[in-house]
Amino acid sequence: MAEQLESHPGIGVGLRRGPLTYRRRIEIVPGAGSVDAAMEDYIHHFRVRLAHDGTRITAAEAVGVRVPWSTCPVGAAGLAALAGTSLDDAVLADRWVDDRRTQCVHTVDLAALAAAHALDAQPLVYEVHIELASFVERRARLTRDGVELLDWELHGQEVVGDGPYAGMALDRRPFSQWLETRVPADEREPVVVLRRACSIGLGRLMDLDAIEVASDARPADESCHTYRTGVPELSRRCTGTARETEVDPPGTPIPGGPLAR
Repeated sequence: MAEQLESHPGIGVGLRRGPLTYRRRIEIVPGAGSVDAAMEDYIHHFRVRLAHDGTRITAAEAVGVRVPWSTCPVGAAGLAALAGTSLDDAVLADRWVDDRRTQCVHTVDLAALAAAHALDAQPLVYEVHIELASFVERRARLTRDGVELLDWELHGQEVVGDGPYAGMALDRRPFSQWLETRVPADEREPVVVLRRACSIGLGRLMDLDAIEVASDARPADESCHTYRTGVPELSRRCTGTARETEVDPPGTPIPGGPLAR
C-alpha cells in the first residue's frame, strides 16, 4: 500500500511514496487519407485524427476522453492549427506551434507521432512501463510493437547506470542537446517518447483528486494552455478521471482505441 506524504518541494499536496507502476500506451493507425492515434495513461486519454492529402494536413482534431483539468479541452482544440501544415513539418512541433500556451502538450506530442507515421502501411504501438520506487528512483522501459528498445535507470532527472544513455538529463535544454549530438536521427523517436513519459509518469504518485485547481499542483509556467498565466487558478480538477492502467496486462489495447473510422 502506497504511503501518503503531505508535500514535496515544487509539487502539490497528496504525493504517495512508491513502489507504484506507471503505464503509457500509444496506438497509431494510418489509413487512406487520414491517420488516427490514441494515448492513454493514469492521468490522460486522448485521441487525435489528422486528415491529409499525402503531403499536407487538411484537418486536425483532438478528443479528450479523460483529462485532468477543466481547461484541457481548450488546449486540445488548438490542434486545429495544424491544418495546412506539411506532414514533414508537423513531425516537429517547433515548426508549427507558434505559442505553446494555445496548445495541449499531449495532443501536440500525439499529433507529431501521427504525422510521422501517416504514410505507414501498418499500425504502430508504443508502450511504456515505469517502476516508481520513489519520486527520485525509477526504472523506465519502452517497447515498440512488443519489442523492448529502451531500459533506463533514473535518479531524479538523469539516466544513470552503464547503458548508452547514462548521463543524459531529462530537462528540456540538455536533453535536446544530447538528442541532437549523440542520438542518430532514425533512433530519436522512441527516446523522445520515453523522456516525455518519464516526466508525466511522476503524476502516478499524486493524489490528483485531492487538488482543487491546477495551480495547487504547480504555478503557471507557460508550458501549455492550462498552465498559461491566469489559467491554472481557474482550471478545476476533473475528479474521478484517473485510471490505474498498470493493472492491465502488457499489450492490452487502449479502450476504444483511436477514433473510429
